Amino acid sequence: MIRFAFLCGSAPENFNQKKLVEMHDFLISEAGGSWNEKEIAEFPNGVSEFLLECALNGAIEMGSCEGEKSSCRIFLYICTERPVKESKPTVWLGGEELQKEVINHFVNLEIEGIDFQVIYDVCADYVSDEARGYEKP
Repeated sequence: MIRFAFLCGSAPENFNQKKLVEMHDFLISEAGGSWNEKEIAEFPNGVSEFLLECALNGAIEMGSCEGEKSSCRIFLYICTERPVKESKPTVWLGGEELQKEVINHFVNLEIEGIDFQVIYDVCADYVSDEARGYEKP
């Protein structure tokens, strides 16, 4: 099985949302499926709609090019700073506006062998990159 996880947050620069870090740690754990680091792409400080579309299209293309018998799982985790209202057509991540219609397009694609899952979450608690052991270049 081919897997791709896209973890998208809305933390300020040099920070991560606590729930984004927890989701990453869960995915690489045995309970979360023992994902490899190379299967996970993180955008902790927001992502442009164009970049997210390119990443998701690339994952779909790679997943469907592997042959008829393979399966592909694409997991999109979107963590905002404030709750996302159903009535709002957009989601804000780190100053970037994403149209829910674009996300729903991928959710509604019916491509054999591709399983697409989206989770929306909210977190206003941050962890600094320094506290996580990342050093500034």
